[in-house]
Amino acid sequence: MTHWTDDLVRINACKDAIEWAREQPSLAVAWKKSKRGDHMLWLVGKANPSEPWSDARKPIVACCAEIASTALPYCNDDTITATLGCIDATERWCRGEAERDEVESAAADAANTADARAAAAAYAAAYAAYGAIYADATYADAAVAAANAYGAAADATYADAARAKSLEQSADIVRKRFPNPPKIGDAK
Repeated sequence: MTHWTDDLVRINACKDAIEWAREQPSLAVAWKKSKRGDHMLWLVGKANPSEPWSDARKPIVACCAEIASTALPYCNDDTITATLGCIDATERWCRGEAERDEVESAAADAANTADARAAAAAYAAAYAAYGAIYADATYADAAVAAANAYGAAADATYADAARAKSLEQSADIVRKRFPNPPKIGDAK
């Protein structure tokens, strides 16, 4: 007997995602219930084989940038300007208001300022949003990096809960921007 998740296996989804999805009756139900923005972004990326720096890539990069912005509260004074600059330049590129060299320069500035754990994770989220311009694997990194910023900023006792809350927030952002799940039958 086949299950809709057979396509997830075919496209090499992670074991955790497949195990959870096997308990869901359909992709549409799983999309509505998911609390893992990283898994959702990965799936959107697999279903969107667009070229780097293309207009077709902009919707998912914009989603990654919005997710990355949730990590901004964990930047310190030394990293906030560059991290925000990277997110801002990426968002402006998505709207057609910034050129490639401006985005790359902002990403390089952010890369040169990351230091403390939470701030580094916030920077990583911003850089992952920028990196999403290049590769589908990086899409999920924006959600993971934002979650890591939450976890790093939280007391060790609450780090896992903070990370889970961040991934759930990322899932809500993905659903806002992509209300319907991607078609995975054609994903590679």
